[in-house]
Amino acid sequence: LIFRLDRELAYIYVKSSIPQKSLNFSEYLKHIVADLYLSQETISLWEKLAKEVFKTCQELQVELEILTSHGERHYQVDLVPEFTTHGSVEFVLGIVRDVTKNKQTEVALRQSKAKFRAMFDIPVGMALVDKTGILLQTNAALQTILNYSAEGLQNQLINSFIHPDDREQSLKLFQELLTRERRSFDLEQRYIRKDGTFVWVNT
Repeated sequence: LIFRLDRELAYIYVKSSIPQKSLNFSEYLKHIVADLYLSQETISLWEKLAKEVFKTCQELQVELEILTSHGERHYQVDLVPEFTTHGSVEFVLGIVRDVTKNKQTEVALRQSKAKFRAMFDIPVGMALVDKTGILLQTNAALQTILNYSAEGLQNQLINSFIHPDDREQSLKLFQELLTRERRSFDLEQRYIRKDGTFVWVNT
C-alpha cells in the first residue's frame, strides 16, 4: 500500500496491490483498509507519526502487529517527507509492506538456534562439521574428551583427531552421509587427545 498525505492529513493519493473497484476515492480507501485488516487505531497511529514527519522533516519507520481473523500479521510502515522547492515538507509518502513471512522466518530461525544451543549443552561430545570435515563448532563435552579448547579445535580437520588406523573407515562413512547413502552411522573408534594419548569413543 502506498499513500500520500497532505498537511491536513488528507489522503490525496492511494495505490494498493488490492484490485481497484468502481468506488469513489473515499470508499476505495475504506475498502483497502478493510482488506488489510487495519483498525482505526492503526490509521490514527500512522497519522500521528505523519505529523511528526511534518514537524521534524525526518523519515520514520515503524512495525505494526495486527491480529486478524487469519492470525497475526506484521506490517512495516515507512513515512517519507516530500519537500517543496523552498525546503518545507509538503506531503508525507507512506509505504506499507506486509512482512509477516519475514517475521515468521526470523522467529523460526531464533527457535532453531535456541534448540541447537540447548542440544550442544548436553554432556555428550558434539561437533558441527562442514562437508570438507572442518570443525566449525564443538561443545564443552567434546573439548573435555580431547583436552582442547574451543579455539584449539575450531577450523581443524576432524580426521586429524582420529587414530590413523580408524581414519579410512571414518572417512568412508562420512562421505556416505554427504551423498545420502546413509542417514547416520554408529562406529567405535579412537580419538587422539592433545597429550597424544588415545581415547575410545562411539561416534
